[in-house]
Amino acid sequence: HELDTALQNNRKSRNAWLGSISHDLNTPATAMKIIVDGMNEGIFEPTEETLRELQTENDNLVQRIGRGIEYSSLIADTKLQVKEVSTEALITELSEQYPISADIKTKNIECDENLIKQALTELLENAIKASPETEIELTVEETEQAYIISVKNKAKLSEELTTAMFEPWVRGDTARTNGGNGLGLPIVAAIAALHKGKADIKQTGESVTASLNLAKNLH
Repeated sequence: HELDTALQNNRKSRNAWLGSISHDLNTPATAMKIIVDGMNEGIFEPTEETLRELQTENDNLVQRIGRGIEYSSLIADTKLQVKEVSTEALITELSEQYPISADIKTKNIECDENLIKQALTELLENAIKASPETEIELTVEETEQAYIISVKNKAKLSEELTTAMFEPWVRGDTARTNGGNGLGLPIVAAIAALHKGKADIKQTGESVTASLNLAKNLH
């Protein structure tokens, strides 16, 4: 009975996932078709503005396809290149691009440096979009079993989506229909899983904290 329930839930999740992909790819494709058909039929003039709109929709489509490929590659065939990474150097590099207030409680972490940079960039980009004027708190610490990296900023999550936000094509703001592809947090979760860990996000008061929990001793 439990297996049957799990399979039904997976089927529903897969159908919703495919529906979201179709919507995200179909939206710019449909807009491009409308513009092209309109120009062919003489409804739209091939002006600079029209061509710019066409270019924008094409860029959206290419970007969404690229992100889909990036996510698929992560969960399919990525192999970790684990080494000891200086947390201070890592945070210093990120602070050149983002307004970070860092609390470093461990000197080094063992991880795939490029993938962790990618995961943190995704989290920081999300934080910036949610609260552009607010400094982001970034904490690096460790337990006996794991390294924990947290990104905290002022924001508000939709309660019904909190547990699902690491699923592909889920957005934190249900009212938003453009400007994102819903793959930032799933990429973060995939990178955490490659490190035999997990990603988490929660609301605490007026702040949102997203965390990477990375297992130690991956060699």
